[in-house]
Amino acid sequence: MIKPILTIGLPELDNENPEIADAFTPLKNDYYIILYPINRDEPEFKVFYEKDFNDVKYEELKQYIKDQLKAKR
Repeated sequence: MIKPILTIGLPELDNENPEIADAFTPLKNDYYIILYPINRDEPEFKVFYEKDFNDVKYEELKQYIKDQLKAKR
């Protein structure tokens, strides 16, 4: 199945906090997800897909991820 690739850079991602990755489980049906640690305060998001990606959907996705991160803290 062809799905977009969602990359997410997370400041909190480390071996001491593995449950953060669980927050993104609901998205796995629609995206291939790659999580990676970053050295900044704000998460970063990138979506790669062959087809056009609607800006509204992208903003909704970003907000969903931010909400999930806040819920895990």
